[in-house]
Amino acid sequence: MDDRPKLCKMTPEDSKQFWDNFPIDGLSHWDEGHEALSRNLGYVPMAMELAAAYTTKTGLSIPGYMKLLEATEAKAAMKDVQTGDVHSTQLEAAAKAWSVSFHYILKNDTAAFDVLSFLSCPNPMGVSTSLLPQSALLQVGIDTLVSFRLTWLDPGKSYLSMYDATHTLTKNGIRRIGEDFEEKLAEKAIQHISHIKLADDDASRVLWTDCNYKTHLLSILSNWQRCHNQETEEASGVEFWIGQQFIKDGSVESAIQHFEYVSDPWNRRPATRPQLELQHKAELELAKAYLVKNRPEMAIERLYGVQQLRQILAQKPIKHKANQIPRQKASMLVLELGRELVTAYKAKRDNLRALEVLQKLEGVEPEGAAGESHQNWEIYLRRELVNAYLSKHSPKKVIRCIEGILGVENDPEQLASQTDLAVQLVVLYRSNRYPRKATELLDKLDAEFARLERVALTKRQIDRRSCQISDTCMTRTAIVCTTWIEVAMELSGLNLRLFLG
Repeated sequence: MDDRPKLCKMTPEDSKQFWDNFPIDGLSHWDEGHEALSRNLGYVPMAMELAAAYTTKTGLSIPGYMKLLEATEAKAAMKDVQTGDVHSTQLEAAAKAWSVSFHYILKNDTAAFDVLSFLSCPNPMGVSTSLLPQSALLQVGIDTLVSFRLTWLDPGKSYLSMYDATHTLTKNGIRRIGEDFEEKLAEKAIQHISHIKLADDDASRVLWTDCNYKTHLLSILSNWQRCHNQETEEASGVEFWIGQQFIKDGSVESAIQHFEYVSDPWNRRPATRPQLELQHKAELELAKAYLVKNRPEMAIERLYGVQQLRQILAQKPIKHKANQIPRQKASMLVLELGRELVTAYKAKRDNLRALEVLQKLEGVEPEGAAGESHQNWEIYLRRELVNAYLSKHSPKKVIRCIEGILGVENDPEQLASQTDLAVQLVVLYRSNRYPRKATELLDKLDAEFARLERVALTKRQIDRRSCQISDTCMTRTAIVCTTWIEVAMELSGLNLRLFLG
């Protein structure tokens, strides 16, 4: 916010009107005391507002307040305050009035000072009250700061704001309390925002966009990094979440900076389990971001920096230490990293290296993975191998991979859910002189679709409300059967009775 109107010197006539209109009881009538105070404050509106609020709130007389001003030195607090062409004497007047209020609250009102000190960490404008550390005295503290004119609330009373000048003065005032205090404040702020439910979901997205957490969290992180040279678990979590939000914004370069900070080991103490897990996730997100920016070489370089992935690619057992991520999580994360490595090589059109990685990943069993996650990994791996072997003109290996995906021998239901691969397999059987296998596969498919149709009909008889589901199932069967007719017409020697009933 442009502070200059509040720092520009008024005329004595404007000063009189200021006191006549000032909306605080007890100071609405002009007298010689007001004139003396205005003159002492250089006719600076910001300083006069702070003075009027202070004397009204504390009951201090104007002469008593002027004695406080005379005893106050504010030049050190003025460091780094950006005021453009405003004269330094005008800024000094505002800084003195601010200093009187700041030190009063520091000594006499813990609730208000807790809020004020936290407000020194985010940006000055539009801080959502949901971002503040919640306590029983939070509203009391906010009301005190508003009454002292150190901050103000928006009309909806949901956002707090400060002038840029008073915000910088507050930061400098916090710094002058002591280095330890400033470091502890930065640590408390980062711990607090890490405990806000920051998740990769719609509710958190609203905080990022509508509540403007974006600018405030970046400011809090910057403040943290200025005070600390090593990352913590809480700071890593906030960095990672910010990176995720930048990805959703389409600001990939900004996201890369945050993911790099989380993944680089130089900036942290011996990592905890959550930090190690975040480090792996950040490497994964980094690889994806580099690929979006068409930088596959960078993705490959980062992925090869992950020790566990290097061990897998070297076909060595993964060494697991007690303080590391649980084996199950580590195993799936490393395989996800391997998947991105394949994608990066394909982006470079290096299909040979992509195939080499796939072949090494093929022998890895995800530890502890079961059910859908294990099945999804197997399907992904074999589909990629199918494409790789097709590019190398290795039909027998392609057949083996597709058979593995479809579970031809053990899982007939899988056939109906992977129709594109089933069609491909029939064609491969036929073109590689396996007509019997082609016929057997078509028989199994015909039987499976017939079973699905019977199930749909039974459900329809039991519950009329399932008609839509049944019709969908039967429609799908008809579409797939039509596809099979087209395929079978190309396969000499196969009987169309499978499709025509």
